[in-house]
Amino acid sequence: MAFSPTNNLPFDWRNTVQLTIPRYAQVNLKFSTDMAKQADNVVCIYDSSFNVIMAKSAEDGNLVAETIDRDRSDDRIIYIAGYRQNGAATQDDAWQPKPCKLKRNVADGLGSGTLIFEDEKDAQYNDLVVQYSFE
Repeated sequence: MAFSPTNNLPFDWRNTVQLTIPRYAQVNLKFSTDMAKQADNVVCIYDSSFNVIMAKSAEDGNLVAETIDRDRSDDRIIYIAGYRQNGAATQDDAWQPKPCKLKRNVADGLGSGTLIFEDEKDAQYNDLVVQYSFE
């Protein structure tokens, strides 16, 4: 099984965040980046079977908010991983996992938080941001 925007990398648990969506909740996802057209940053969201649910990048202009609807029968798990491009998109090793930090908002009743990814260029952890909230 392979991962990344070009499906050529092994799964990287160190740079992937697992979220459990309670069966009674849906999760709202908002995406942003520190640059309007930061082409070398992509976030992929996988389901519990590691199938890609969505991939977001500023270059594609698809950083619009998304909602993963509730499933009233079971909790669901999603995995969120960020990648950066190291070279030409056609190279097998062009995409590399991005370091990630998770900041949970513990004061929120259902749960919310922010995932921040770094492209290892400036160590600011703002290159790609995913905000999530359960409702």
